[in-house]
Amino acid sequence: MDNIGDRLEGLFGATIVGATGGWICGFILLTVGNFLGQSGNSDASYFGYWDPIPTAGLAVFYGVPLGIVLFDISYMKFLRTVPVGAAIKASFIGALGGGLLGAIRSPLLAAMTGSLGFIVASAHVAERARQQ
Repeated sequence: MDNIGDRLEGLFGATIVGATGGWICGFILLTVGNFLGQSGNSDASYFGYWDPIPTAGLAVFYGVPLGIVLFDISYMKFLRTVPVGAAIKASFIGALGGGLLGAIRSPLLAAMTGSLGFIVASAHVAERARQQ
């Protein structure tokens, strides 16, 4: 059985990675959504819009909490045995892949499909690591 200190240390690292990844993915997804004219109700619903300052702020507001919650839960459930680089790469690709599909329609759908893509990719990489 693992030491409680090791688990807390891993959870702290997962929180940092989740916050950073959530902000980066959120920023990319919001940028794509804004550019496509799907910025929700921010009065910027025309093709080609992009303002980095509000986009970064919204990425912090939405992406960081989602990243922390999703990555911490995934870490506690099944990513502890996966190498860190593989876990980060798979979750980043899954979140962006799913989120980009949703960003075509709306910001809410981008968050939902990005979360789903993250969970599917994380579960997949955990299963592959378990089989090896």
